[in-house]
Amino acid sequence: MKIDNVLCVDGWSSGNPGLGGYKITNLQGKPLDERNAATIHTNNYYELYGVYKAVKYAVLNKLSPVTIYTDSATVLYWISSGKHSATKDAVGVTMMIKSIRDDMKEHAGISILKWDTARRGQIPADPGRK
Repeated sequence: MKIDNVLCVDGWSSGNPGLGGYKITNLQGKPLDERNAATIHTNNYYELYGVYKAVKYAVLNKLSPVTIYTDSATVLYWISSGKHSATKDAVGVTMMIKSIRDDMKEHAGISILKWDTARRGQIPADPGRK
């Protein structure tokens, strides 16, 4: 698998909820997309938004197969189950989850996996805000 066919995603918020954003890199940490948002949401929202944008990036750039890593077990659960516990912007969260799941069905080469921080250290997309 080519290095650009591995995407790493991290989302953050300053406060929870707070202003935040996401970053997408390749496995070596080369930035591919990053956004700082002007709206207040939770950390989980921005983690999900980052995965959503990474899936869209993979589809747009015809990356297949592609592995997308996130360090958020919560977001992986939301995507795999199709359910979430978000109260703020619940409709938007539901729409992102549905879109991710639909894209994964349509583009079978997309996998989303949990980054093993204990074994591998911080995910390459980590913004260093901790």
